[in-house]
Amino acid sequence: MINLEIAVPTFNRQPLLNKLLSSIYKCEIPIGLNVLIKIYDNGEMNLKDLNKNESFKLQYVKNNGNIGIIRNIIQCFEKCEGDFLLVVGDDDEIISRLFFKEIFIQLSEANSKIILFNYFKMNSKKIHSTAVDVSYNFNKQTYFNDFIIECGWLGNCIYSKQVIDWNLSPKQISNGFPHLYYQVMAILNEQYIFIGTPYLGNTFESHESFSWKKDSINIIFSFIEILNYSQKHGSYNNKMELKNVGLHFLKRLNHFGLMELLAYSNIHVSWSKYRLIFFFVPFHRKPVYLLLFFLIKVKSLIKH
Repeated sequence: MINLEIAVPTFNRQPLLNKLLSSIYKCEIPIGLNVLIKIYDNGEMNLKDLNKNESFKLQYVKNNGNIGIIRNIIQCFEKCEGDFLLVVGDDDEIISRLFFKEIFIQLSEANSKIILFNYFKMNSKKIHSTAVDVSYNFNKQTYFNDFIIECGWLGNCIYSKQVIDWNLSPKQISNGFPHLYYQVMAILNEQYIFIGTPYLGNTFESHESFSWKKDSINIIFSFIEILNYSQKHGSYNNKMELKNVGLHFLKRLNHFGLMELLAYSNIHVSWSKYRLIFFFVPFHRKPVYLLLFFLIKVKSLIKH
């Protein structure tokens, strides 16, 4: 019997949470797979109004007050009791009824790995696009070039308990994507399986608004912070490759328009965040990045 735990960190979004639960309940569970749904609640939920289904075990965890989204996500990993863990956002939906059946074979082969799968960006119920082009082979470069930017949210990965246990809990990571730490460690250690089929989608309207760009900026900061943290605490020991990944990532993001996004966004860019990027910048480029940071701060002061 394989035990799959689905963890849902949430805070005062019960209608969206119920939509997610309904999409899970529509899925067929194959013989040999046990599914447990754990809800980690930062708010005050009315359990009577929570969608339930007799075929699925549902466990409710009430946090001691609002511990914040980052801490809530981290505890999903720390308190995992299953063989595998899928952490999903409360605004996600499983869009394939065959999800559990199709990943079951992969789970039996992934004792020490993660399973990455594609992701749909949706508006209401209209599917827009898959996150990653799967017309080419997926590898480390694909992950760092495309996947982490387009598909860095919760719900894109199943983690084996071994991968979670091998890596120290990322409590020092302050950005909103601590789950990427476990992904990065598994990718660098070649402990991954990629499935091109998108099984989950995000129906929140933010994908068509500027807040999607804001999320992308947060993924950037989180990823750079994760690389920094991984050099000290992760299970991957090649620190030079970690730094090279950071440099490559920044070069990729310069084409992506990182500085333009920072300059035109309303996100607060503190030096404590910016210095994480600054650390990976080649020495001869540091003056340019210092100037850009100064201009961003001036623009922010003018706005306010």
